Amino acid sequence: MKYKQNSMKLLKNFQHNSRYKEELELPSDFKDNIDRVHIDDITAEQFYERYEKGSKPVILLGLTDKWPAAQGEWSFKRLIERFSNSSFRICDSDQGHPAKLQLGQFIEYVFYNRDDNPYYLFEKDLGAHPEAKEMLGDYKVHSLFDDLFTDMLGE
Repeated sequence: MKYKQNSMKLLKNFQHNSRYKEELELPSDFKDNIDRVHIDDITAEQFYERYEKGSKPVILLGLTDKWPAAQGEWSFKRLIERFSNSSFRICDSDQGHPAKLQLGQFIEYVFYNRDDNPYYLFEKDLGAHPEAKEMLGDYKVHSLFDDLFTDMLGE
């Protein structure tokens, strides 16, 4: 119960101490130089040679087109409908214990947050989360990244 109270204290502190109210906007003439490539137009070998090998940034388009998460299941409205009262880890306390907020509260924080160092969801294992494990069915890692994740996991 103590950690739930600490999480509520974090939310109340945020609500009362938010320093920035204005919206930040990019200039209308802003342009970047990052390549944009549709996932159907590049092979794993091409991706490696053009981008991964040289650590060149790229924006991959189309990765999420078929995900339920991108079709509205992860809209703020649906997430609130599905998980509003579910608690998620946002940080660790000074004693190393997880501090949690209910997702509905966290989404409110997201809308009004202007912190220099904002909180973020840090749920290590959605599959072990009592309510949110169903989120795992809402997305799929593209096969282009199979080797990457295998290497990262050491398998």
